[in-house]
Amino acid sequence: MKNHTLIDHEYVNCPLRFDDRIRPVNLLPIHMFDFDVILGMDWLASHRATIDCYARTVIFGVKGAVTGDVGEWLY
Repeated sequence: MKNHTLIDHEYVNCPLRFDDRIRPVNLLPIHMFDFDVILGMDWLASHRATIDCYARTVIFGVKGAVTGDVGEWLY
């Protein structure tokens, strides 16, 4: 199975912390060296996230009350 990954487990409702807020996320284990977590567009949209790649920040919510520094994640 070249270029395929078999995923046989899902970690449900794992806590993901951005600043002082914890949000639940379902995680699928994938063996990758460059990334710790990849958040999908559906999850980001459901948490009303706005990503500013230049400033390396993620803003959650309509009024941007919760922000998180993504640091090296965007490399």
